[in-house]
Amino acid sequence: MRVAFGGYYITGDFALGMRVNPPAMLIGKSADRLQQVVSGQGWSEGKIIDRGNQLTTLSFRAERVFDTTQEAESYMIGYEAAGLHPWDNATALLVCDTPGGIKYHYMFPAAISAPRFSYMGCRVFAEYTITGGQFTTVADYSASYWFRPNGNRVPTGEKSTLTGEAWERSGNNLRPKASLVSDDDWEFSGSNLRPKA
Repeated sequence: MRVAFGGYYITGDFALGMRVNPPAMLIGKSADRLQQVVSGQGWSEGKIIDRGNQLTTLSFRAERVFDTTQEAESYMIGYEAAGLHPWDNATALLVCDTPGGIKYHYMFPAAISAPRFSYMGCRVFAEYTITGGQFTTVADYSASYWFRPNGNRVPTGEKSTLTGEAWERSGNNLRPKASLVSDDDWEFSGSNLRPKA
């Protein structure tokens, strides 16, 4: 299973290959739902009611191989400061290679915990936990580049399946595209990019 969070491939990055960034290992999934016990005077049995509010937790182990021990140590120690992905309000993407072809699962919005690291030589091992509502096979890219904490737009760093949007990734940064076909939030006014009303 390949796992991406906020557009950053934690495991199974196609660009890095199987040796450097293999698929996830030791995958676990648990879900909790809010339940309420209802009882009444003189009842011989109580009732339990499912109130929903499901939270799903996915845990897995990731591995990454570097050319030198120093690179492995630097990646492990500087992971949180590197800004590789947002920590919440992002899309978790699971890519499963099945005999019938690739199957995608999405969770949005999701939050990820800081991973627990260890390393041996040039090999870094990390244990991740991602929590959100539930997984779906339908992508929700309504906030692919932006989410709105306290009413303000903030970039998430998400990748989008849509083409011709106003923004593109350049390393870890978002920058305006030179040309724009369509975008839900932005439009050109002459040569300037401005938010849509």
